Amino acid sequence: MITAQEVLEKFCLLAGLEPDKSEQWLTLCQLGIDELADMATLPETPSEADKNKLLFACAGCALLRYALSEQAGAGRDFKTPELSMDSSSYPVEAARELRRDLLKSAASCLGLHSSVLKRTVG
Repeated sequence: MITAQEVLEKFCLLAGLEPDKSEQWLTLCQLGIDELADMATLPETPSEADKNKLLFACAGCALLRYALSEQAGAGRDFKTPELSMDSSSYPVEAARELRRDLLKSAASCLGLHSSVLKRTVG
């Protein structure tokens, strides 16, 4: 079973965020799990190696959403007590390519051929 908290750890690595200041991105991580689950049935008890691939694939899905949300706010700095964003955004195309690569890596864990994911995710 994959949890949003586990995905958040991998997401922070990919996004370069501090884990202790990233709880606001937990929902994006759950959406990453949901996105992967929509593509294929997630295994209940994957091996550690497969689980790691699945976690990174979910984190890659979350990273693309993160990059898109940052791009939407590009050029507008804002700050709240919980969140601060500046006008520098995570490169969307880099996030898209990383997501694609991570999904391909996880394809065998999902019982899919990487060509199926290529058609699904571009």
